[in-house]
Amino acid sequence: MKSLGELRTDWVMRRHERAVEAAPDSAKPWSKLYAAATEHDQQSRLVAFCQRVLRRQPGNQQAWTFLQLASGPAPDLPALILFVEELLRLHPDNDRAWTHLDLLYNKLGDTTGLVAFCRSIVRAHPGHAAALRRLVPAFKEQGKYKEVIALGLESLKTNPDDAQTWCTLADAYVALSKFAEAIPAYQQAIQLKPNYVTAMNNLGNVYHTLGRYADAVALYEKSIKINPDDAAPWVWLCLAYIELGQPDQAKEAAKKVKARLPMVAEMLREQLGTKIV
Repeated sequence: MKSLGELRTDWVMRRHERAVEAAPDSAKPWSKLYAAATEHDQQSRLVAFCQRVLRRQPGNQQAWTFLQLASGPAPDLPALILFVEELLRLHPDNDRAWTHLDLLYNKLGDTTGLVAFCRSIVRAHPGHAAALRRLVPAFKEQGKYKEVIALGLESLKTNPDDAQTWCTLADAYVALSKFAEAIPAYQQAIQLKPNYVTAMNNLGNVYHTLGRYADAVALYEKSIKINPDDAAPWVWLCLAYIELGQPDQAKEAAKKVKARLPMVAEMLREQLGTKIV
């Protein structure tokens, strides 16, 4: 039998839950419910309530927000992952659910389960963009570059404007020394996202590898204008200028390296001579 205090807590929580049910998209009743749950140590009840709401309304933004808040800093990750995955099997195009699942797996520190889940979604829904986008970087981390290329190309059929997938696809081509395929993939990523410095630097490195130093310089300089504090393009710029026989420009680039990465500048000095750095 519940104590008087437990009965009162139950009454308070139920009153706020009814207010949320009457206006499920309004932040105010949700905030009051969260405050009551915190005051009466009812976070687990709030988690269960949020899940009930999301089963009825999977797109309810307030329910997703307060599910995350109620879960606290040390949530029951396996249980929450199971809930979100069950929801996504019913509603595979729910972007907020995918975002929440990413957050949970990041906290877990192991994406093995995410890869398996995404595979199951792709089997049930061939070409599913959200699942494919998550499989591509996962396979890249595992060094499965042929799988990255296959999945990346499949993903781009349904979402051709995803600059990150184009860049990841290009990285996989580079890992397999398929530079002819990598170059247009990087170019497409940059076209879709003009300030995409990662794609610029990586394409510059491909040009550098192929001996196209002037093309590499153009990309490094463009990248530096966007993010002048990134030391990596300065290093490559210095090396490219040396290959082009432009020691004055190489020296200026090396000064930038020295200001950012003194140890790397010392390596350049040893490699290229004291007159450069």
